[in-house]
Amino acid sequence: MDNPFTNFGLELVTSDANVKFGTKESGNEATLDVVTDGGEPPPPAPQMGSEITITSVFVDFDNYVLLIDGENFDNGKAPVVSLGTIGVLSQPVAASATSIAADFPAALLDGDHLLSIETGLASGQQTTYDLTIDALASVLSEDLYQEIADRIADVDAEVLDRADGDTALQSNIDNETTARIAEVSAAQSTADTAAADASAALTNAAIAQSEAQKTQVTADAALSVADTTSADLATETSERIAADATLQANIDGTGFSDYTRIVSQTYPYGSIDGCAGCAAQINVNCPSGGVVLGGGGELLYNSGVPRCSGFRGTCGVAIVSSYPSTNTQWTTRFECVDVSASCANVGMRAWAVCLTPP
Repeated sequence: MDNPFTNFGLELVTSDANVKFGTKESGNEATLDVVTDGGEPPPPAPQMGSEITITSVFVDFDNYVLLIDGENFDNGKAPVVSLGTIGVLSQPVAASATSIAADFPAALLDGDHLLSIETGLASGQQTTYDLTIDALASVLSEDLYQEIADRIADVDAEVLDRADGDTALQSNIDNETTARIAEVSAAQSTADTAAADASAALTNAAIAQSEAQKTQVTADAALSVADTTSADLATETSERIAADATLQANIDGTGFSDYTRIVSQTYPYGSIDGCAGCAAQINVNCPSGGVVLGGGGELLYNSGVPRCSGFRGTCGVAIVSSYPSTNTQWTTRFECVDVSASCANVGMRAWAVCLTPP
């Protein structure tokens, strides 16, 4: 039976050229002829020497990017990067013959993942890489690992130093304890001697007590004399109090009002109208020879009737201070504190209470 596939032809039509494929049978061998009709010849098939390889992978967790280093990533079409069960990653953000940067999802879990890169279907256009994801290890650099190792070594050395220090400290404690025991023994001996001396002193104290009792008898006699003197002084004090009361009554009989003078002074109406902080001060002086006992001030409205209500009043003027400025003078200060109120019709009066001789 004849083989129906002994001779066959295939025609491929492209936009650039007509390419015809055919086979010829010659014994047990077959050949493939490629004939083009115009246009450029097809590119040569990739060579095995240019197969793509992955040399290293860095996982950038800050930007969620796989930075892949290798060779021949330009062998064929644009690289397609796949990662384990996640599948094809997004189009690489950067690619060259030796490096690829591809985004990976933020939810990528630690563990082992199979990384694959494909630039075509021909031999040498696919490769894989066993990638282990460890977020902590990816962040730590070799310098940091070395620093951790150095710190561990420092801690070990410090532990040894402290052990040596503890041994020395214990030796010092033992020596100090021995010295303290010797000091306590010496102190005990001294205390025993002092106790003997105290016993002797106690005997002397008993003798002194007897002498003190004799002295007490003498003191009791003197106290009796003092009690008599105290009674005499109490009688004298009562007599003086009675005399003082009589003198006070005589003074009161003259009448306090005979020595008191109330002096007043009035300030013009409207004198501090028109500005906040405008002030007037009234100084009231006692008559010649008098001393000031007290004083005060008041606000007047419309020739004194009615007065402004309260210490500050409702007319914008307030008494800000009232005090004895000298032994013979009382000072009262008024101030316009509210320009929205009318200070124009406000008068001020101050007085002093003086003590003067009759």
